[in-house]
Amino acid sequence: MKKLLFLLSVILLASCGCVYPQIPPQYLQIDSTCGAALPDYLPMIRVTDNCQVVSIEQSPSAGSWLTIPTTTVLIRATDNFNNHTDLMFTVTLTDTIGPEIDVLDSTLLVKAYDTIDGLYDMADRMLAQQVWFEESMASDTLPTADEDYCNGIMLTWTDPCKAFTGEGFRIHTFIGQRDTVIIQPKIML
Repeated sequence: MKKLLFLLSVILLASCGCVYPQIPPQYLQIDSTCGAALPDYLPMIRVTDNCQVVSIEQSPSAGSWLTIPTTTVLIRATDNFNNHTDLMFTVTLTDTIGPEIDVLDSTLLVKAYDTIDGLYDMADRMLAQQVWFEESMASDTLPTADEDYCNGIMLTWTDPCKAFTGEGFRIHTFIGQRDTVIIQPKIML
């Protein structure tokens, strides 16, 4: 029984086209253009035949520029009676280089300005509520936001170093478009 199984397996394997030599899947590293040139695989194989071998071709041809992730390569050997044998394998492009992150502003000052603007907006809303409250207490009618507050220009100025020392003052004033503002610098002796 063992001899029969051995004989059958030899016959099956000898008649199967799957015992032809195979090239394992190939991998190519891409370059900065996200592609790679297909190598010439013909020097890596040897073709023999009982008659004369007329041609050995690789498709796509060597030097073809690959940009898709996986390409099937066909090598075809043809003899002088036009018999041919095909060998197919895959070539997969790989990218082992990860993206680089460059910090353009190491202090993230741009983000700091967004935060500062947000704080000023919040302070502006608080000031608007305060002005509205004071005006509503001083008159019999409720003012609307666009009557006074939104038609003026808020000017804010601060003593030097108030933010660092806490000394000094910050003033919020509403001016009109035609008002003149004169700022006299403090002269230190």
